[in-house]
Amino acid sequence: MEKNMVKVKDLQLQDGTHFSNTVEQNKETVRSVVITTTDQRAKKLMIEWPNDKNREVIILPFDKEVELSTNVATEEKVGFVFDHGDKRIIIYFMG
Repeated sequence: MEKNMVKVKDLQLQDGTHFSNTVEQNKETVRSVVITTTDQRAKKLMIEWPNDKNREVIILPFDKEVELSTNVATEEKVGFVFDHGDKRIIIYFMG
C-alpha cells in the first residue's frame, strides 16, 4: 500500500488538544492526550505531552513530511503519523 505523505504545513492543524498513540520499538502502545501549538513565524509545530508519564515536547518544522492517516471507509482525514527516534507516533485529530 502506498503511503500518503504530506508536509506538516499542509495538515492545516489548529492549536488545541488531540489524542495520540506512541508505539515503542518493543511494541508497547502508550495512549495519551497531546497539545499542539503552531508557530507561524518560526514555521514549526510543537507537540506537547502534558502528563507526567510522557512529559516530552517534539517540534516539527512545517516542511517535514508526515504520513496522512485516513479512514478507509470514508476517506476522511483522521490524523497523521511520524517516526521519532525508536517511536512511531500517531496523532488523531479531535473535533
